[in-house]
Amino acid sequence: MAYRKQRDAEEGRFVERFGAAAEQLGHVDVAVRMAGVYAMAGVADRTRNMEQRQQCVDVLCGYLRLPYDPTSIEDHQVLTIVRNPEREGTSTSREIHFQYRQNDREVRNTIVRIISDHLRRDDSQSWSQCSFDFKNVFFDNANFSGARFDGSITSFEGATFGGAFTSFALVAFGSRRSSFVEATFDANRTLFTGATFDGHLLCLISQSSAGNQRCLRGEVGGGETSFDRAM
Repeated sequence: MAYRKQRDAEEGRFVERFGAAAEQLGHVDVAVRMAGVYAMAGVADRTRNMEQRQQCVDVLCGYLRLPYDPTSIEDHQVLTIVRNPEREGTSTSREIHFQYRQNDREVRNTIVRIISDHLRRDDSQSWSQCSFDFKNVFFDNANFSGARFDGSITSFEGATFGGAFTSFALVAFGSRRSSFVEATFDANRTLFTGATFDGHLLCLISQSSAGNQRCLRGEVGGGETSFDRAM
């Protein structure tokens, strides 16, 4: 009985903290969104329940998957307002408003940095056992060096890596499925030096679509790993 009460209390605290952090992440003000990033990471670190931790990680990855134009200072969300007709027989009017999210690049870069930091940890606050869905995400100067991915799935499918560098050096991919299908490496330099994919050997050196230098050296083994149509 006491255990059930404690479990229910912990669940209630998680729901409350998770909801507050998610609300902050959706705010139009950059300072509030930034606070939401750290709050969501804190919720993930506090819980001992792996499903709850995965839920927090999913929200942070979901934020990164939102439409984003790296060439624009301001990213926007579209808000649609439907106004009821003033009298019968009049057509419903529809207004589209734009709510701008200032400095979204900083928020996104902070999320990537917090995730990569947690993937380098070897204590109870490590997120290495979580799955990560980075499909179609744009990464700016991504540095995952030394990280460990041990969750069920690690997906960078359709992701774009830009900026001065991208580093997966010494990353250990232990996921059952790791995928870079249709990923684009457009950073000036991309490193996979010393990366391991659960044993065996993968040695791949090629050029990105922009002709920038990249070095992909690592090992690949028992899990399913794909670089199909990666550029």
